[in-house]
Amino acid sequence: MLDYVSQLEGAAAPRYVWLVVRTKRNIKRLGADGRFEDAPDTPRGNNSELRVARKLAKTVPALILLRENGEKEQGWMGCPFWWPVMVTPSEMTSTVFAKKTVKG
Repeated sequence: MLDYVSQLEGAAAPRYVWLVVRTKRNIKRLGADGRFEDAPDTPRGNNSELRVARKLAKTVPALILLRENGEKEQGWMGCPFWWPVMVTPSEMTSTVFAKKTVKG
């Protein structure tokens, strides 16, 4: 999907992707409501990953890579892992993407 979006007509730099990387994160696996964390890019301050990526992703997509420490004390399995989050260009024309099509 990232490859496809980076090649759309009108892209400022075809096949380019902004990369926003953050490490040493310690978010809890479960929120206060008991639900699993499913939005690691939720804005937390003016320099949040999502705000930075949205600011960059005008005509070129952005990929946010968040390295979670994955500590057991936070409810994880005790090993680090990466959360990938794709941000599509704000000036992109609406698109429907399908890897396979059905012939009718």
